[in-house]
Amino acid sequence: MPKNPTSYRDARPESDLFNKAGHRLPSVIVMKDGKPRTYELKEIDKDEAWLKQEIEAHQIAPEDIFIAEFWDGRIVFILNDGRVIK
Repeated sequence: MPKNPTSYRDARPESDLFNKAGHRLPSVIVMKDGKPRTYELKEIDKDEAWLKQEIEAHQIAPEDIFIAEFWDGRIVFILNDGRVIK
């Protein structure tokens, strides 16, 4: 791995996610109880606008989301009623 993890992050494929320190991320919880987790979004180079777009694309109301997990370049929503939406 290059000594400068920032440049490595910029060059990496989306499915090979690393945090800012250059460590591989197994998964990241980007939303919990309908509230975005901004620090975690920044860790994967995303923002609240991206999350809102994903929620709208899946036709989900934010208040119905228990957890939104980002892993391997994809987001999965676990809803309060137990449904999983990929």
